[in-house]
Amino acid sequence: MATLDYELTIEERKGYLYACVESDVISFDMIIEYTNEIVQRLRQNGHERLLLHTETPVLGSTDCYEIASYIIRNAISRHVRIAIVDSLPGHARSQEQISKVSRTAGLDLRSFDSIDAGEAWLLKGNGNSVRGHRVISQ
Repeated sequence: MATLDYELTIEERKGYLYACVESDVISFDMIIEYTNEIVQRLRQNGHERLLLHTETPVLGSTDCYEIASYIIRNAISRHVRIAIVDSLPGHARSQEQISKVSRTAGLDLRSFDSIDAGEAWLLKGNGNSVRGHRVISQ
């Protein structure tokens, strides 16, 4: 596989794994590659919560995101709660569609427009509401 041009930062944070992917372009191969890297870290460290901060364009089709969702669901035998954070203007509608596809694939996933909101949901017991922050999708 060719080297894909993106930067993936993964950090152990209190109560969850933080991953940030940054790129000026996005492709199917790129999404699958960074998803596999994140899954590997989740498996190694036993985390049950993930905050994925995306600073990338969004693909027009949700098919790739659905495949990535199944990769996560099938590769990790335990329940994992996932907050996707995309604060770029104009991405809310796309993230809402991606979140819906991911939940259909069986993931406990929500989209947010700020890291604070995503973190609050991840660390909250039932995860149904976040005060003071806009939730993109539920």
